[in-house]
This record gives sequence, structure tokens and C-alpha cells, in this order.
Amino acid sequence: ALGGETATRIGRFDEYIHLVVTGCRLQGFHFDLERVDVVIAEHFLMTIHAGLPVFLDGVKKSYRADFLRFAKSPSFLIYELWDHLVENYLAVQKHMEERVEALQNELRSERVDDRVFARISELGADLLHFRKILLPARAVLTDLATRKSLFVSEATQHFLANIVGTVEHVLQDLLVDREILSESLNLY
Repeated sequence: ALGGETATRIGRFDEYIHLVVTGCRLQGFHFDLERVDVVIAEHFLMTIHAGLPVFLDGVKKSYRADFLRFAKSPSFLIYELWDHLVENYLAVQKHMEERVEALQNELRSERVDDRVFARISELGADLLHFRKILLPARAVLTDLATRKSLFVSEATQHFLANIVGTVEHVLQDLLVDREILSESLNLY
């Protein structure tokens, strides 16, 4: 948990599961990564992070009422955490899509200058970087949704499996954005 790497991953131990998840904070046209370590055991869930990551702020605001009504174990909080994390990913993907559309419109306009190529290059790099965040997130979610565990209930696994599908859609949308950007540049 003390390492600084922001790669999403899972570690399984006898008494607990340790997850590292990566959120995104939009900063202008770019995004910064937010690492959150999550430790879940039979009777607790703990997060370790610097500052207040965007997606955890959402979890803090909404989990209490649902937890008291629906939770049978701390694994319910795993669902809440991933649900808000994927909402964060959807917001970043929407932002990327808007950037692609803006660049596509700029390439069609009569006032195009050579600086557009730098912006296209930056956006292409951001799309690839975001993909590198989504791929391990999908793998960890799939693991949590399918592998038996004392710390993640079967009821929670069902809901996590639904979130895997959402991550798949974000990945597909990301590929479409890359293709649109590439095709727009080729047409220009």
C-alpha cells in the first residue's frame, strides 16, 4: 500500500484481499491518476489514499443509506466503490469523446493550422493511456466477479459482473474514438 504505482491490481491473502484501483481526476484537457488501496476482510473495508479521490467522494456521499438497508457484508462496499469508479471512467470517456469531436470539427473548418497535429497527438496518447487504466480494471473486476472468496459475497459478485459489461462498453467506445480521430486525420 505504500508503493506509488497507480496500476490496478488485486492481491489475495488468507485474511484479506488487497486491491489497488485507479481513478481519474480531470484537469483541463488531461487527467491525473488517483491511486486508492482497498483492503477488505471479513468484517471491514479500509481505503488508503492521498487526498480525496473524485470517485471516493461519491462513495462517501451515497453508501450509508444503502449500506444500512441492503448490505449483508463489507463486500457491498466493494460494489459501491466500483460503481462510482466506473462512473468516473464514463465521465473521462465522455470528455475524451468531446475532445475527438472538437478536433474533428476543427479539421473540417477552414481555419486549420499545424498546431492541430500536436493536439491530435496528445489526444491519441491520452486515449491509449486511458486504455491502459481500463484493461487492468476489467481484469480485476472479472476476478472479483467470478472467483470464490470469503470476502466478496455471491450476491455482490453478480453486481460486479454487470459492471464488467460497462467497462467493456467504455473500452469499445474508446476504440471508436481512436478510429474516428484517425479517420478524421486521414481524410484531412
